[in-house]
Amino acid sequence: MPLLADGMVVARKVVEARSFAKRLAGWMGRREVDSDEALYLPDCRVVHTLFMRVPIDVVFLDRSGEVVEIRERLAPWRLASCVQASEVVELAAGRSRAAGLRLGTRLTTPESEVA
Repeated sequence: MPLLADGMVVARKVVEARSFAKRLAGWMGRREVDSDEALYLPDCRVVHTLFMRVPIDVVFLDRSGEVVEIRERLAPWRLASCVQASEVVELAAGRSRAAGLRLGTRLTTPESEVA
């Protein structure tokens, strides 16, 4: 399921992490995150990069799927939070800028109204 922003593809491979195990594991142990991948965390406003080897971009979304904060290149062993967020999308470092994401951008998928 691709992730779109204003009709443009942000990521073609989106993994939805609803279970505790998938949320905890996230990208841990990976040597790289492909620029075409995204991790979607519904009902989330705090993420960590503990045990990660590479930085990532963290995009916080409100309930309507609009970007409310972007943390670019969040380094391993860090925490990030956003009280206005209700969902999070994690991307390869630099991907949010390359995709032109900014505050107010709405992320969607073809299968649903909101990512």
